[in-house]
Amino acid sequence: MLLKSKGSMTSLITTKLSFFFLVIFSSISYCQNPITYEEVVYLDSTISDKVLFERGEYWIVNSFENPDKVIQLIDRDAKKIICKSNFKYNSPFFMGSDNTKGVISHTIELYFKDGRYKYVLGNFAHESFEGPKSSFGLITDSKEGPKKWLYSTQKLRNKYWNDFQSKIESYSSAFILLLKEGMTTKLELESDDW
Repeated sequence: MLLKSKGSMTSLITTKLSFFFLVIFSSISYCQNPITYEEVVYLDSTISDKVLFERGEYWIVNSFENPDKVIQLIDRDAKKIICKSNFKYNSPFFMGSDNTKGVISHTIELYFKDGRYKYVLGNFAHESFEGPKSSFGLITDSKEGPKKWLYSTQKLRNKYWNDFQSKIESYSSAFILLLKEGMTTKLELESDDW
């Protein structure tokens, strides 16, 4: 039977702990966060969650071409609406642009309480018309695009990645502005003059 001395045991434990912390800290430094836009918007505190829910539902139904395909969940009891939508992506770059043409899909979550509502836009993902091999997938806040394409340089991947992020920011800013406008617009049902 082979016994280890205390010195070699301590050295083994120290080596394993060092390796453990190296793995943990190296993975932390490369963490990427999915792009998400989230805000609680406060309105007049006398507006009920029911009225805000109806405004949100009305806005969704009137803002999308085919709301039946967009709406994933309408929960009147929990005052929650979840949708999945997308917008077209066309690359402004000449090189490799055919492979990146497609859509950027995302989710929309709306929650309602008396006098306020919360929106969450997230899960932005690039889906190429060419299929999964050309799709970048989930878009994060990373400055570098994923090393998915075998025959492209990191510089080219980063150009597309940065363009995805820029298009998402522009789209989301416009979306949020329209949502806020829609949520402050009274519905005819709220009016006493009908």
